[in-house]
Amino acid sequence: MSPKIFRPAWAAAALALLVLAGCGEADETTSAGAQVTPTPTTVAPATTTTVARTTTTGPACANVSFSSNTDDKASDIKATGLTCTEAEALVRNVGLLVKGEGGPARVESDGFVCTRVNARAGDHGPASAIFECTNGAKKVTFTRT
Repeated sequence: MSPKIFRPAWAAAALALLVLAGCGEADETTSAGAQVTPTPTTVAPATTTTVARTTTTGPACANVSFSSNTDDKASDIKATGLTCTEAEALVRNVGLLVKGEGGPARVESDGFVCTRVNARAGDHGPASAIFECTNGAKKVTFTRT
């Protein structure tokens, strides 16, 4: 077995490597003592991505129930370009075809095309889905549970 010998040259080299590794910025490739000339940078203007989402600004209409179960309903009914009475009648027809969970994602009724635009699983409360029905400039949105 050979005795452990302390070698000062190895220790000095390791110390120098640690000191040099801590110098400068991570993306600089210069040798020790060299002057770093700052590189001019160009900053691109910030960009913003906007997802187009349609909002309905019409009046809030009454909920529509489909059974005696209080969770079996359409709520948050909003109408644009038609009355609440007309919107509620449409929701009565469409709501029987779609569900808060499962069921078709797209149905047609009374000249309207209704599409599920969002869904939430029933982990914390009843499952629900938001539907958007359009017919030209007329629009109805509702949440089906």
